[in-house]
Amino acid sequence: MKSRVYVTLNIPREILNWDYDARCRYVECAKKGTQTIHRARAMIVGCAGAGKNTLLKRLEKRSLEELKQVKSTVGLEVHEDIFEILEDKDFLKAVTEETEKEGKQLLSVMDFGGQCAYYACHQVYLSRRAFYLLVIDMSKSFEEKVDPAMCEQEGTMFADWTYGEYILFWLKSVHTYCDSNVSVIIVGTHLDEVKGQNSNTFYNKILDHLKFNKHLKAHLDRKRCFVLGFHAAAESFNDTLRNLEKCIIEISREERWKESIPTHWALCEVVFQELRKGGFKMMSVMELSKMCFGKNEAKSAQIGDVLKFYHDIGVILYFNEGALSDTVIMDIQWFIDSFKNIITDPNHGRDISENSRDWLDFYNSGQILDRLLTNIWVLRYAEMDFWNRYQYKENILRYMERLGLIAVGTVAHYIPCTNKRTFGSAEENYFHSLEYKTPVLVFRFEFLPYFFYFRLIVSCLTKTSTEWRVLQDNGLCLYKNVACFAYKQHAVALAVNNSSIQLQVFQPRITPVAKKVALEVRDTIKHLLDDLLKNFHKKNRHVYCWVPVFKAGSISRT
Repeated sequence: MKSRVYVTLNIPREILNWDYDARCRYVECAKKGTQTIHRARAMIVGCAGAGKNTLLKRLEKRSLEELKQVKSTVGLEVHEDIFEILEDKDFLKAVTEETEKEGKQLLSVMDFGGQCAYYACHQVYLSRRAFYLLVIDMSKSFEEKVDPAMCEQEGTMFADWTYGEYILFWLKSVHTYCDSNVSVIIVGTHLDEVKGQNSNTFYNKILDHLKFNKHLKAHLDRKRCFVLGFHAAAESFNDTLRNLEKCIIEISREERWKESIPTHWALCEVVFQELRKGGFKMMSVMELSKMCFGKNEAKSAQIGDVLKFYHDIGVILYFNEGALSDTVIMDIQWFIDSFKNIITDPNHGRDISENSRDWLDFYNSGQILDRLLTNIWVLRYAEMDFWNRYQYKENILRYMERLGLIAVGTVAHYIPCTNKRTFGSAEENYFHSLEYKTPVLVFRFEFLPYFFYFRLIVSCLTKTSTEWRVLQDNGLCLYKNVACFAYKQHAVALAVNNSSIQLQVFQPRITPVAKKVALEVRDTIKHLLDDLLKNFHKKNRHVYCWVPVFKAGSISRT
């Protein structure tokens, strides 16, 4: 009976994951009237310099002169309802601000920057409610190492990665956070710089590189592989942009993007759009409820469900948790820019003498003084934009912490994805020298996104008891791939490599490790991991369950 109701009302799949009471509230709202919306979403991913931004501009039918001015995407660019899918046409029509959107098939696009520091926030937006365009520079060998300056990877955990490793990274990221059947379109670029390459040969090369991994291959299809290049006068090759456009349209027209939502919920989204146009970036829930429902108390009681739904589908950011429940981030692009301009370096903080030392410390360790963070925003934004961020600074930082991007402190904050400090031989030898230590407990994964480890460290810093604290030795013992904590007169080390997170407990004193303490540490980390694993798609979560593997020796930095 329940399944027939879902089919009849065409309920969005996000609603099916809500608790029973919330689903019932949704059904009652839908009975009063619904509005059908057809909205697809594409996400463009790939290594920096592959041509992601150029691809988007070509799909917008920009002129050659405009294409020559294209710069690499920095961070994340959100293009809501950028294209309309015309029913009787097979081309994408750019949507202007004046376009009436009701009743039309729309396509939104998110363009992900390829710089590795942003991977910490990419996972926030990787969603099953999207299809993906993986852009690959065909002029680069899969075995060739990426220029460290290109992806800003020098000194990070991504140093010395090859182009082939980045391909696997993105495919595994999509597989981890999305449905097993989410579509990935392969887009090979720089066709004009290679010889004897076409869609078929390039697709075969991709399959060889995947070693026919059945999980990753499930996202691909030979018919969804396209190659692009720019023609010079004497060149002759098959640029498949037109076929790519048709493929995007075919996916965007699928029925899965069509859904019915309560009419007054749809009207709330119109309010959201108008508020963003009016420059509103973040608002209180109470104020937003009044704008959406006026003094209608019956409807105002639904504001929590409305906000959760539009958060789930990626329109706003909202968590009904503690202090976060009071505010809503209306403009996701604005929020991402706030983070982006903390971690990037367009010669901002270091150019001011009073900031130079602070900036270098942050650049190396990921620990940023609160005053430096504020000064960066002062330098990066016009007065009004800065005031918006400063006014909501505490709430912005709370959201960043909730998403695992930053551990908020009083005087300073910690951003794991920017840490370049190496857990060197001296540190490793010290832990090896300790007589009393547990075996290494290994949490093994089929695929371990490094940003998952970053989120775990933020959780250790923010969600553990006051008895947990970071070890200090000429500074905090936080490194790009190892974090060291103190707990009940014991030392705790957490490390990461390509396939596992390793945990080990040490007793610096000449006494054995207390069994009770070791078990408490294990249970704390397991609880934090289980909480983070909720972000994985439920069909894939079993792959990432923790598996204890005890072995002799000490934790390793490699």
